Amino acid sequence: MTDDRVLRWIVAAGLALRLVLLAFVASDAARYVDVDSVEYLAIAADLGTAYGGDADAGGLQTLGFLRTPGYPLLIAGVHAVTGGSDVAVLAVQVFLSLACAVIAYALGVRIAGRTAGRAAAAVIALDPVSALYSVALLTETVAAVVTAGGLLLAVRGYTSGQRRLVLAAGLVLGLAVLVRPIGAYLPLLLLPALAIAARTGFRRGVALAAVFLAGFAPPVAGWIARNHTVGGVAVISTVEGHNMLFYRAADAVARERGITWAEARTEMEVLLRERAPGATPTELGPIKRDLGLEVLRDHPRGALLSAARGLANATAGPGREQLEVALVGPGRTLPGAIRLPLLGIQTAFALTVALAALLAVVVLRRRRLLRAALPVLVTAVYLVGLSAGPESYARFRVPAVPEPAVLAGVTLAAGISRARSARVRPASPVTGASVPSAPSPSPDP
Repeated sequence: MTDDRVLRWIVAAGLALRLVLLAFVASDAARYVDVDSVEYLAIAADLGTAYGGDADAGGLQTLGFLRTPGYPLLIAGVHAVTGGSDVAVLAVQVFLSLACAVIAYALGVRIAGRTAGRAAAAVIALDPVSALYSVALLTETVAAVVTAGGLLLAVRGYTSGQRRLVLAAGLVLGLAVLVRPIGAYLPLLLLPALAIAARTGFRRGVALAAVFLAGFAPPVAGWIARNHTVGGVAVISTVEGHNMLFYRAADAVARERGITWAEARTEMEVLLRERAPGATPTELGPIKRDLGLEVLRDHPRGALLSAARGLANATAGPGREQLEVALVGPGRTLPGAIRLPLLGIQTAFALTVALAALLAVVVLRRRRLLRAALPVLVTAVYLVGLSAGPESYARFRVPAVPEPAVLAGVTLAAGISRARSARVRPASPVTGASVPSAPSPSPDP
């Protein structure tokens, strides 16, 4: 991997892009801190109070149930080493973002060869939205690299039969849940996909799944146990219930009944008060989740419309707000002559990657590589699908970028191979006819 000169140039280009953005934001905290960042910073500054206190005390203790500990622990660790430098945290995220490119390269090489790996790495390294959020004090970049790293370990472990790699994969993906809870249910799809891709057979597949879960369960079950012991709620995070009721359910009601989202949200608040009049903020988490699911069940058309809109936002959102915040600061607007071309580039990039990822299914099937790519494919579908809520925008795409990038790399590599095959060699010295070049081997070495 490290001997690939093209990969090194790709990573260097991605580093240059991110360092330019880091230079823009470093001088003004308002350019890299938003509402969520303030909460992460507050928790990181007092981990003991946030995660060891009384659930009913409010303040940091309530945030401790809303925000999982992975990202605040990273901030606290970097602050301890650097004397509290937020910019140092951003610098760490820049290198983690580039690590995503290297991981995508490794996955692409395993599936379809070096060209596919290079293309996947280039997609991440040059993705404007990934670069923008690597210099924002948010969880997305860290979640992306930890999830992609766990997936690579799992693929290698299942393919080689090395149980220590499978155990490590489970542990890493379990830790990813503590960074961003969206991955809590990923093993339900990933483990069967891994077994099918590696042709493990039933008994060996069950054994490897048990090893994986032995790594995955301790961080996830341990955090659920902590929340139950301290707050009486057996959940990973109370944010799931809040988003389910006040975003997904409220938006489904608004779209199905033709009312505003604000009106629908007010209705949800009334339903919640009727359902749990005396519940604490922490206890409301699972109640909100269950009530939100009931509302979605009763409004299927609105739920479908809401999911479709969220998917479009997450897939093709250009990241306009984050672009302007990073370059000129919050509350200010880039001149149209600069803003419009940049947003056009970002939108075109996102749409191209999405289309290439979709076409990868056809390419992989034709090359009989669909089975090998199944773990990446199901992970991409899972992450993108769960990100497609009404609250979705470009930020929600970042944690799911590596897997679609690998799929897009397969399609781009096939296009490069086809272009090479279409070239003709010089005329034959015997017949004078042009001789088409031989197609590139598949997968390439």
